[in-house]
Amino acid sequence: SVAGVDVRLAVVHGLANARRVAEQVKAKECTYDLIEVMTCPGGCIGGAGQPIARDRADAKRLRAKGLYATDKMLEFHKSQENHMVAECYAKHLGNVGGEKAHHLLHTGYRSRKRIRETELDLLNGANAKKLKVDVCVGTSCMVRGSQQLLHQLIRYLEEHGLQNDIDIKATFCFERCGRGPTISVGDTVIEKCTFEKACKALDKELEKMKISQQA
Repeated sequence: SVAGVDVRLAVVHGLANARRVAEQVKAKECTYDLIEVMTCPGGCIGGAGQPIARDRADAKRLRAKGLYATDKMLEFHKSQENHMVAECYAKHLGNVGGEKAHHLLHTGYRSRKRIRETELDLLNGANAKKLKVDVCVGTSCMVRGSQQLLHQLIRYLEEHGLQNDIDIKATFCFERCGRGPTISVGDTVIEKCTFEKACKALDKELEKMKISQQA
């Protein structure tokens, strides 16, 4: 009850449960004024910020159980009931939701991408028919050596006079971050790519192009 008005609230965790509740609301099987959805199974206790465990399902269950057990023993369950929080506002932050509190307790975010566009042309071949090569430069692939791989590939193509047969782009992202550096040569995606693997794939695809042009 808020200011004499009854408000129906629901808290749901996990996208499967969120879908179930959404379908119930659409079917008018239940009615809520506010629905809080936590996408992590079990809520924040099952999120990526928690220590990794081998038996993840059991670890999450035990963590949640421990959290609820600890919460029952705490003196305060709501931040607005904590006298230390009230004292902090009185001494330092001013009014709740006020300008000073907002300035000190909120932050802003901006893009940290090294490349603004989703793709960046690095080598554009002059020939009509060219082989397309994409190299992922997302953070995970970068730390695994994709930038060095890019330089090696461009140098290899220039040294062998193949630069007009190839289009090379730096791109985001193959969604294979744990198996980088990742590149694509034509329709072939290569994970954990090395310079040797890339050259082998390039030579193979260029040979196929040469044969098809002669046919």
